[in-house]
Amino acid sequence: MNMHAIGISGLAPAAKGVPSDIEAEKALLGSLLVQPQAYEEVEGLVSEEDFIDPRHAVIFRAIQKLTTAGCRQFDAVVVAATASDFKGSGFKSDKERAEYIEKLFLFVPHSMYVREYANAIRNKALRRRLIDRARRVIDIAAEPNEITEAQLVGEFRAEIESIESALNLGKSEKNGALDSVLQIWTNGLPSGAALGFPQLDEAIRAQDGDYVVVAAETSQGKSAFACCAAVNVARSEARKERSRGVLYVSLEMSDVQIWRRMSAAMSRVDQGNAGVLREDEAERIKRAILDLKSMKLDVVYRPGADVRTLTVIARKYAREWGGLEMLVVDYLQLISTEGEGESFVVGLSNVSHKLKTLAGSLQCKVLCLSQLNRNVNVRETRVPRLADLRGSGAIEQDADTVIFLYHDPKDPADIMQLIVGKSRNGYLTSVRSRFDRPLSLYEAIEPDVF
Repeated sequence: MNMHAIGISGLAPAAKGVPSDIEAEKALLGSLLVQPQAYEEVEGLVSEEDFIDPRHAVIFRAIQKLTTAGCRQFDAVVVAATASDFKGSGFKSDKERAEYIEKLFLFVPHSMYVREYANAIRNKALRRRLIDRARRVIDIAAEPNEITEAQLVGEFRAEIESIESALNLGKSEKNGALDSVLQIWTNGLPSGAALGFPQLDEAIRAQDGDYVVVAAETSQGKSAFACCAAVNVARSEARKERSRGVLYVSLEMSDVQIWRRMSAAMSRVDQGNAGVLREDEAERIKRAILDLKSMKLDVVYRPGADVRTLTVIARKYAREWGGLEMLVVDYLQLISTEGEGESFVVGLSNVSHKLKTLAGSLQCKVLCLSQLNRNVNVRETRVPRLADLRGSGAIEQDADTVIFLYHDPKDPADIMQLIVGKSRNGYLTSVRSRFDRPLSLYEAIEPDVF
């Protein structure tokens, strides 16, 4: 085969069964052996794992090592000697290795096609990985143990995402990132999604991809706060020409309970009045229900769900709504840690990290509720701090923002402090808020949320 004349179009088709292109592998190695500087054109585009022939993988690794060390010209002896340092080469002897490399020097394709050879190798490697991942998913689906549809889809999506991640490795978003930096210097940081508390919003400046943790002791209104924030963000989105949705995933209370809290806060009707509503209260409840139905806002009840299940649900809604503005998870310590680690702490660390990754993947805010450690009750001062986050220091590290809900005994019963304990985009502060328990309503003292 005359590689000089035909270039990439003359490469042999993939062998039946396993996608491969041995001719492209030889062509790439021959080009790099004769013209080592061409390695710069394929660096990061192809790796030794992409070669189906183990001999080619070892030779590529040797070329990579030599060029990285600054060698700009070498012969078969040098390459063979370098390759001999690596195991699993597929060569039976040093002599066989040297003779094979010598043949590759004579297999001289046109070096102008070096990127095309590399792309051909990468393409076949991708196909092999897809086949391997598909087989793994088939094996999981065929196992006799019970597995939910969400877990099965999650397994498949995780395998695909691992390939997508590899494909995006090394791709630069430099120009777009620097344009964003220029916008920030010119206009300041975007204000982020309004959670309904102007001073708090200014302090945290939540952005797409942020992982926001809201923590408090038991019965301090974490779910009520999340409900109010979810409704407020959904209302804000509804006013936009191109809106995104808000998804509330509850692992503790049912969807009916969450909707009831949202409707109580919106209508300002005491939940204790259910069944004995005055005429004006009934009218306000109906308006609130109609408003909730019209919003891109939904509540999903999934007790015992793991992160993969949450991911599948969130991606489904993101597709239907054209994106998510915010995902609320209620709450962190109830997410299943099975298979995430040997202990609860390790498992929770992995769950927290995956939620941060999910925020970046979906490019939305993830608002996650969290409990505090019990030792906060025995301290002289019960003002919460980052070390009080229950279960793992990883939560503190992963979170872009941490907000504590705290009631100071010196304050009136309905006054809560929203303490910003961490803020990557803003600053630390404490904001006073009013919490009306019968209405499940958190609101800024000035102005009102609803």
